Amino acid sequence: MACTGTITGTPDDLTTRDHRLELIKKGDVRDALRSAVSELPDAPLYIVLSLDADDMDKWYARLEAGFVAGNILLQGSAIGVGGWFTTGLGDDEQVRIDKAIGLERDDLPIAIVSIGYDK
Repeated sequence: MACTGTITGTPDDLTTRDHRLELIKKGDVRDALRSAVSELPDAPLYIVLSLDADDMDKWYARLEAGFVAGNILLQGSAIGVGGWFTTGLGDDEQVRIDKAIGLERDDLPIAIVSIGYDK
């Protein structure tokens, strides 16, 4: 899930699965997300990586999420934007993230990639 200020030029239905971005909630939820996660840097874009609850115990699922985050950071660097990878989210933070952005019931947030320009 990507949290941005205003999303323009995107289709209304991004509800696909399997390694794709999904629009879960329209509107700007960045403040709510920053309140949900301690020490989340201020950024114009957040990408929340989540796993299906059934996959949380599979070692390769978390590894793939790390690869996804790494590729996002590499692509950001290639176009001149900075990034920050936040992981190790506690149970309380996962619940607050869910309330802030409205993940599906079986999805659990495991990491957040913050994207933006250096100040």
